[in-house]
Amino acid sequence: MQKKAPTKKPQRETSVAVLKSALIRRFDRRIMGAGEIELPCVPTMLEPYLAKLAVVFAALGKPFSDEELTQLRNALKTELDRGYSQSAYSRLSVRYETHKPPHPGIQYFISPKVLTLEEVYTQWGVGQTAPLFGRLPDAKVMALARELGDPKSAAILDVGAGIGRNSVPLARLGHPTDALEPVESMANKMRETAAAEKIPLEVVQGSIFSPDVSLKSGRYKLAIVAEVTSHFQTLGEMRTLFTKLADTLASGGLALVSAFLTSDGYKPDEMARQASLALWSMMFTRAELGFVSQELPFDRVSDESMLEFEKEHLPADAWPPTSWYEAWAQGNDVFALPIGKAPIEHRWLTYRRR
Repeated sequence: MQKKAPTKKPQRETSVAVLKSALIRRFDRRIMGAGEIELPCVPTMLEPYLAKLAVVFAALGKPFSDEELTQLRNALKTELDRGYSQSAYSRLSVRYETHKPPHPGIQYFISPKVLTLEEVYTQWGVGQTAPLFGRLPDAKVMALARELGDPKSAAILDVGAGIGRNSVPLARLGHPTDALEPVESMANKMRETAAAEKIPLEVVQGSIFSPDVSLKSGRYKLAIVAEVTSHFQTLGEMRTLFTKLADTLASGGLALVSAFLTSDGYKPDEMARQASLALWSMMFTRAELGFVSQELPFDRVSDESMLEFEKEHLPADAWPPTSWYEAWAQGNDVFALPIGKAPIEHRWLTYRRR
C-alpha cells in the first residue's frame, strides 16, 4: 500500500510590511461613509467625473470592478445628458453610502438638480452686500453715450440690464432708456429705482429671445449688451440678437456687445464649449461672428479688450469692479492657467448700423 505524501503546509507570512498592508486592507470592510458630491452638469466631462468618483469610492475601501465602473458610467451619462438638456446651469448630485459591515459594497444615487438662470442669480446674491457687478456703470457704455449728443433725443436699449448698473446712470443723464431684464427680482429693483427717482427708465421683464417681447423698430441710437452673451447657448442665439438689434437701432446707431472671443489659432472643441457655458463664459470665434457685418447691416467699429479699457477709464478706487472680474474676464474661470495664458478674453465689440 502506497503511503500518501504529507500535505505541505503553507508557510506563514512573517514580513512586517506585508502583514501591515494585509491588516489595513481588512479594515476596508469596516469603513463606513456617506455623502453627496455636486458636479456641474456638463456631459463632455463624463470621463473625468467617472475617474474622480472611482477615486472617492476607492478611498472608502470600495474599489469598483470594470463591470461596476461600466454601470456607473452609464448612469452618469444618462443623468448628465438629462440635466444639461433642461438647463446649462444644472448641477449633478451624486449621493453615496456604504453598506453596513462586513458587506464590502457601496450604494449611489445620481440625479440632476435643474436650476434656471434666475435661481442661480438668486442663490449667488444671498448674503452679498457689495453690488454683484460693481458699483459704477461700464466706462465704455458712458463713453459712447457721450458721443450721442442731446440725451433727451438719444434713446438707449439695455439688454440684460440686471439691476440697472448701466440703465440707471444713463436715464439719470436724461436718455430715454429701455431696460430688458429676464430675472424678475432684478427687473423689480430697477422699477423701484425709476419710480423713486422719476427718471426716464422703462423696464421690461423678459428675454431678448422671447416672442412676447416687442422692441420698437428704428428707435435707439445705442443698444448695450454687456456681460450677457456669456450665457448664450448657441451661435444661433447670437445671430438672433444681432438680427433684432439691426431692426431696433436707428440708422447710424451703435451696438455695443461684450463677448468672450477665442485667440487666433484656437479652435474650441465641444468640451470647451460646454464648460464655458456652464462657467458663464460662453466663447465664440471671430470667424463665427463674421455674419454680423457680412450678412447684416452693420460695420464693425472696434474690437477691444474689455478689461484693459475698463481698467484704464474707471476711477482707481473702483478697480476692480468686483473680486471675481479680472480672472473671469481673462478666461481663468474656464482654464486653470496663469493669468494671461487662457485662449479666451472678454472683449468690447462695437458695430454701427448702416
